Amino acid sequence: IRKMANRPVLVESCHWGVPKYDPDPNLPPRQGCPWNFYRSSGDIQLSYSSVLWNLASVERYRAINASVPSCWAYPDMLQIGIRRRDDGTLGLNRAESRSHFGAWCIVSSPLFLGHDVNDEEVNDAIWDIISNREAIAVNQAYAGDSGGVYETSSFLVHVD
Repeated sequence: IRKMANRPVLVESCHWGVPKYDPDPNLPPRQGCPWNFYRSSGDIQLSYSSVLWNLASVERYRAINASVPSCWAYPDMLQIGIRRRDDGTLGLNRAESRSHFGAWCIVSSPLFLGHDVNDEEVNDAIWDIISNREAIAVNQAYAGDSGGVYETSSFLVHVD
């Protein structure tokens, strides 16, 4: 496809978090990972627990340095601004949305928006989150590690 397109093409491997083979960081990018990005998780759901579950799925790839430029592991699309089907309210609250976006930025995930971009009310509600230049700069700044969890806490944090 790349040769036939005669222009840059991005290739994704979804496979719902089970790639046909693991990327090999010891090979040149196109040999070790034929995709530009690949899913590290199953489908994300509209709940903060699902956000955390999917976020945890990138760690095994980060740990072996298999989430790198031109071959990013990612935990599915962003759930920010998605409305619930039953009542039309936003599925994640503001704090959850900020945390979700920041976490995806930290792990160098492609920032695929999942909300209805034609919904002006939603766009107004989340614009400052999804356009945060500092968070996006973190997402775009690869420094030899795609980012992840480095320490855990014994404290339980409640998100309002």
